[in-house]
Amino acid sequence: MKPILRIIPLIYFIGLSLFWITENYMSTGTINYIAIAVAVVLMAQLFIKNKIAGLATGLVMGLFSCYMLLALLSDLAKVKEFTSGTYKFMAFGGGLFGVGVLMSVLLVVYFAKMNANKARAISVK
Repeated sequence: MKPILRIIPLIYFIGLSLFWITENYMSTGTINYIAIAVAVVLMAQLFIKNKIAGLATGLVMGLFSCYMLLALLSDLAKVKEFTSGTYKFMAFGGGLFGVGVLMSVLLVVYFAKMNANKARAISVK
């Protein structure tokens, strides 16, 4: 069960990238090659499990999620009147990117521990 829990952050971000691809194609009819590249890199990370790439992925996704939370807060500052749509937008966006920050922290912690465990295994031998 534990190995499955370790890949949940990657699966979350793969799901977000697939949503990004689908949403962009459905709304504009264009193919978003950047989103496809992000999905491919994340899927490759699922199988390769490179420690440096994993740490970089976690940090980049965390920075992106923090940026989007700040963008959400700046939109909140522009709102003159709160409606039910505003609350839904804030709840959905805050939840989506708040979970993104949590998942990126889990990803960084997992790959940081993977570094430490490999270093301990080498020093014991």
